[in-house]
Amino acid sequence: MPAQRTLDLGALVAYFEGSCFEVLALDHAGASLRLCREAPRPTVALAAPSVGRIGFAPGRVRLPRAGDTVQRDECLFTIRRFKASIEVKAPASGRIASLPIEPGEFVEFGQHLAAIEAT
Repeated sequence: MPAQRTLDLGALVAYFEGSCFEVLALDHAGASLRLCREAPRPTVALAAPSVGRIGFAPGRVRLPRAGDTVQRDECLFTIRRFKASIEVKAPASGRIASLPIEPGEFVEFGQHLAAIEAT
């Protein structure tokens, strides 16, 4: 009778994560295992439409944070310029991946303001 071998699933998953494989499928003695990489979600960049200082969106007391979910056309924050205020809206629905700005920070036209993982 052949000796049974055990499979260390943790080691297999670590091997898969460190590899360049997209899919790993194993079938043996009626049991099967399939590991797949999650498809990357499209990321939408948000650039400053104008120069000015970052402010809170109307009715908000803070800027959105990475991980927050947003809806398309939701006002995320404002850019105050002279006496006018420009509402900066989410270009897509999804989750905020990064928001490398702070309230009161001066931004330039075209500067990266946020990245949103679209859903």
